[in-house]
Amino acid sequence: MKWDDFDSERVQQIICQITGKKVSKDKTPIPLSVIKGSGVIFLWAPVKKSFVKINRGTSVYIVSLQKDDMGRILIYDGFGLLAIDPDELEELGFN
Repeated sequence: MKWDDFDSERVQQIICQITGKKVSKDKTPIPLSVIKGSGVIFLWAPVKKSFVKINRGTSVYIVSLQKDDMGRILIYDGFGLLAIDPDELEELGFN
């Protein structure tokens, strides 16, 4: 799979940002994004190897901009890693 070697430190930084724990000053904060639209979307969860139902409008963080064979990138929604088409995301920045 394309994301076998993704940056695990980036995931740790995202978790620290979500939980409010101290993030190293030398690291740039990771901006928040949102899944566009309303309703639900089914996204591939590579760790679970199944599809997961997610509500559109959910806030997520981009884990890897590397695209797989289907053009999807890897995101984290606070519960797990998901694959999504980058056109489905809108960057919110820092709120």
